[in-house]
Amino acid sequence: MRRGLIRFLAAIAIVIVIVGVGILTLTNTDWGREQVRRRIVSMLQNNSHGIIKIGSVSGNLLKGFTAHDIIITDSSGAPFVKAESATARYTLGSLTSSRIDFDDVTLVRPVIVLDRMPGGIWNYDRIFPRDTLTREGKKKTGWGTWIRFTDATIVDGDLTINSPWEPKASLTGAERTDVIRTELGPEGRFVLKKVANGYQKIARFHHIDAKLPLLRLEDPAYKARHADVASLSMLAEPFRPPLAVVKSLVGSFDFTNDSVWWKDARARLPNSNLRGSGRYTVESNDMTLRLRGDPVASSDIRWVYPRIPEKGSGVLDFAMDWVGDTSVYVAKNADVRLENAHMTGDLGITLVEDFTLHDTNIRFTGLDTKLIEHIFPLVKSPRSGILSGRAKLEGNQKNLAVDG
Repeated sequence: MRRGLIRFLAAIAIVIVIVGVGILTLTNTDWGREQVRRRIVSMLQNNSHGIIKIGSVSGNLLKGFTAHDIIITDSSGAPFVKAESATARYTLGSLTSSRIDFDDVTLVRPVIVLDRMPGGIWNYDRIFPRDTLTREGKKKTGWGTWIRFTDATIVDGDLTINSPWEPKASLTGAERTDVIRTELGPEGRFVLKKVANGYQKIARFHHIDAKLPLLRLEDPAYKARHADVASLSMLAEPFRPPLAVVKSLVGSFDFTNDSVWWKDARARLPNSNLRGSGRYTVESNDMTLRLRGDPVASSDIRWVYPRIPEKGSGVLDFAMDWVGDTSVYVAKNADVRLENAHMTGDLGITLVEDFTLHDTNIRFTGLDTKLIEHIFPLVKSPRSGILSGRAKLEGNQKNLAVDG
């Protein structure tokens, strides 16, 4: 019995050694990593409707990996993700549970294109569907229903968002044609391109460097995705030039396929410090902003409204609402200089086809009527000159109550 037990234990030891050597061979040799690379690509390919390529895999695969030369496209070859490298750490438990739960993630020079054609769905939903059709009906694929990254770093990233654009559904005929012509003309704010079945608007974000303690892309327990941003810098082109130079952005952001919203985010631009909340809806282009600028330079916010002069600075509480064809701008507690003008107080203006002043109580010196007409082209002053004094204003150009 003793000899039998010894032989049994020896056999177990040999099996353990063989398994250990196999694991080391599979995880710490080029041959083993190549076998893993092929299996990863095959697994992803089988769970997608796109084309996936990974040039090579390095690292100790028991703890993490670095994938090099990553390319993901849709079935036609249209780009989705391209990255020089992606590094991540993980636990074996997360892999066996079909969860993508990676830590210490680093993406080097990723180029990401999010694309949605008019009447279609986003390219990532087409490439990685969350369910698949079977004879019994739709079933969850498992992969892609839980995607979470912690301590993520992005190095020199580039993001392009192509989303559907069209005039308001209530517009028809000549009115619709006029809106399209205006948006395609020099005064239009969106970068538009003609595509099948309509138009797409294009937003680009370049040289993105970011650190994200948490990036939650999919989790059945939450309706919205979430990103905690510890630091972020980039060149942002959400509209036509001028672009926004973001030196630093810190905050928590929730987002869905169509909207992004945030509270108490802090941004530093070249000559401005901004803090506040907001929401942007991709499909409708509706946007709300509630910001405190202290200080704020006019050159830093021309990406919102290009008619603002380059020369200017000050402090203010700023609110903006873009809803449909209506734009509302409100500045409170302002102490601002624009070119040769100095203004303090509150200003509110609503722009539709005409303008309406409201909640306006300002003091001003050196305010040129040409500057007013440049910023608000709908305003036509009956006299030209330099204004100084105070004014409470309520109404529009045809019916304006003035206490000044």
